[in-house]
Amino acid sequence: MSSKPYVWQMIKEVVENSPNEKVTYAEIRNYIKNKYGNVNENTINARYRQEFCVM
Repeated sequence: MSSKPYVWQMIKEVVENSPNEKVTYAEIRNYIKNKYGNVNENTINARYRQEFCVM
């Protein structure tokens, strides 16, 4: 059984492989769900906010 990468690594993969200059949350979420299957959406959301949202 192979283990999944950490969610921050999944997000980095999406950003690096996207043909778009800007990556949306929906694109990140869909890419991760399509490639890795069952990943907690709350974890994706938390990491996205931590990486991309400035407060």
